[in-house]
Amino acid sequence: MRLSIENNLLSIDNYKQIMKLSSDLIQIEDLCVEGRELNVLYLDKFRIVIGGIFRRIILGESKNDIQNNNE
Repeated sequence: MRLSIENNLLSIDNYKQIMKLSSDLIQIEDLCVEGRELNVLYLDKFRIVIGGIFRRIILGESKNDIQNNNE
């Protein structure tokens, strides 16, 4: 997976399965993007481009697993 961020656009190449899409959370296998006004601007089987205001990007384990390890 390759990420690049520029001008409120996040491009993810070679992404895996999309798990959840909403205006404040986009979750892809091994990646979680939190923010506001998130929209999928482009999607094909190799690349996804997300526009919006990014607050947090979590790579690797799911958010719940990371929170449980920190408690």
